[in-house]
Amino acid sequence: MNKGNVILGIYGMWHGIPGGDRQYITMDLGLVVSNDGMHFREPIPDFPMMPAFEEAELSPSNKAPSVCQGQGMANIGDQTLYWYEAWGTGLVRLATWERDRLGFLQAYAEDATGSADAPVAELTSCPMKIGPTGASVFINATGLSDKAELTFEILDREFHPIPGYTAKECIPNRVSGFHQAVTWKGNGKLQAISHPIRIRALFGGDQPSKIKLYAIYLTSK
Repeated sequence: MNKGNVILGIYGMWHGIPGGDRQYITMDLGLVVSNDGMHFREPIPDFPMMPAFEEAELSPSNKAPSVCQGQGMANIGDQTLYWYEAWGTGLVRLATWERDRLGFLQAYAEDATGSADAPVAELTSCPMKIGPTGASVFINATGLSDKAELTFEILDREFHPIPGYTAKECIPNRVSGFHQAVTWKGNGKLQAISHPIRIRALFGGDQPSKIKLYAIYLTSK
């Protein structure tokens, strides 16, 4: 699935044994990501997105539980869908998640409190270019409330905050949702910026560890 600056892929996690007897081979499905379509990596090495043991009863008698990756992934409504095969049966399976919620970032500190000035946790994106008409920023997150908030600021390539888009000027996001707008005082969207930018997210509030940040979207609308 092409998400603009990142590609999501599913691969077969082949668990072989010495001698190669297929009767004892299992295969789970794992997640890979790429920023250029050529080099892929696992966000969490060897993490099974879809374990094969769920197909144990339907596996042919001459095979251990195994599933095989498919080619279909799509966002429909508020869900992300992925079609795959119960290996050796010819049966197609469908896995579902809440939209774009295959993984998330979360603060470790359970009892710490934070703010835009002193966040409990933060992340900074790689440099990105925006179009001549500007861009809007949206987030996909849960756990937000009056006690758990996300604030954002826009940086230049050298990590310097851009006036008008600093953390202090950001209106904190305190409502969970798939597509919540990020705004700053006086700026509902990013104006045209000629140089690459970075997005910095700050986890704050009395309960920042409740927040799960699944995605940050940068759109031309």
